[in-house]
Amino acid sequence: MNRTSPHFRELVQQISSAGRSSETVCLVGEIGTGKRQAAVTIHRASTHLQGRFITINCMGLSDEEFAIDLFGRMSDDGELVRKGAANLAEGGTLYLHEVCELSKRSQAVLVRFLETDTYRPIGSMSTFSSNLRVIVSSSMSMENAVETATLRNDLYHLLTPVVIHLPRLNDRLEDIPFLFRQVLGEIASQYDRPVDDAAFELLQNHSFNGNLLELRNIATRIVSKTPEGPITAEIMSRALRGTNYTETAAHSFRSAPEIVQNTYRQLDSEVKQISGTPTLSQDDTPNDTDEPFEPQFSALNSAKRMSELGEESSDLQIPESAPDYGDRALKVDPDTSDSQSTSTEINGAETGNTQPKERPLLTLKEQEAVYLQSLLDEFDNDKAKVAEVAGLAVRTLYRRLKDLGIKY
Repeated sequence: MNRTSPHFRELVQQISSAGRSSETVCLVGEIGTGKRQAAVTIHRASTHLQGRFITINCMGLSDEEFAIDLFGRMSDDGELVRKGAANLAEGGTLYLHEVCELSKRSQAVLVRFLETDTYRPIGSMSTFSSNLRVIVSSSMSMENAVETATLRNDLYHLLTPVVIHLPRLNDRLEDIPFLFRQVLGEIASQYDRPVDDAAFELLQNHSFNGNLLELRNIATRIVSKTPEGPITAEIMSRALRGTNYTETAAHSFRSAPEIVQNTYRQLDSEVKQISGTPTLSQDDTPNDTDEPFEPQFSALNSAKRMSELGEESSDLQIPESAPDYGDRALKVDPDTSDSQSTSTEINGAETGNTQPKERPLLTLKEQEAVYLQSLLDEFDNDKAKVAEVAGLAVRTLYRRLKDLGIKY
């Protein structure tokens, strides 16, 4: 590994060591540091590689939702109508993203599951045993979570046999030139675009609040304003101006996972050299098979949640209030359109505005149909690209198109 920071090299060693053990691993790091991809790398370096990598995003889940997502659900006649993550991850890895977001009641359920290695689907009288690897993540210090009574003390000890802290981008400035060139290649396929030393100096002196996500946003600004030619200090300075994490465009966040995925391809390669496990290829990023729990960020998906997560699907789609990159914090377009529609209705009621509108308000389903159809038109019916931009798994996209009556 060339020109990488000590923090990154230490992370490689820690992940390699975690991959060789079967202990529960806790990943702690700020937003945008790539906790989910680190979990995938640990899974790939472990003895649980042949099993599935299943994710539950714990943000915004009610107690009932968490129990069903984890254990599954039985019908009144004893039929398993929905498989839970404990079932799907059998022999593989269960990843709980932002575990400190769980309520105390859900934490108690998790404690019992971890202590007994058994579970009972909701509505079932039968108990099943489980054999899986557990990895959890948190954006806050686990010790602080206990001190503030956010996290149960017994759960803290069950989750922290192995703790790995993911470094901030500010702590690995040596990696910025490599990462920035990588981002440019992902955005515009311009791996050889020259970058002035003075521009890199400005970038390395910048304070990153959004870590790898913010780095991508900076690169996106540059490519959108100056798609060709050398990247000078002046261009970099303009891109850095106003780089508050909350000001970035939604389309940047739809593509943001790529930078963390590719960063961890390098990490995965290093882990492979140490542990002798398979390495991620360019096209071998976590997908519906490796990580079938692709979170959806639209309120539209929440309304269809139970109907879309049947036994036929190997993924557990968890609606969340903010995109995870594990680690993302802004809404994407579908969710934004929903919230704007709601706001319009409320404001009209408050002001007593009864004048006829030029266009009738669309239902959520109609808005979703318009949105997806516009994406299909924009990308020439390329389903993979539409799914990526909409933040959906490809299989989920096909289901949504069918439900909405959109021809594809």
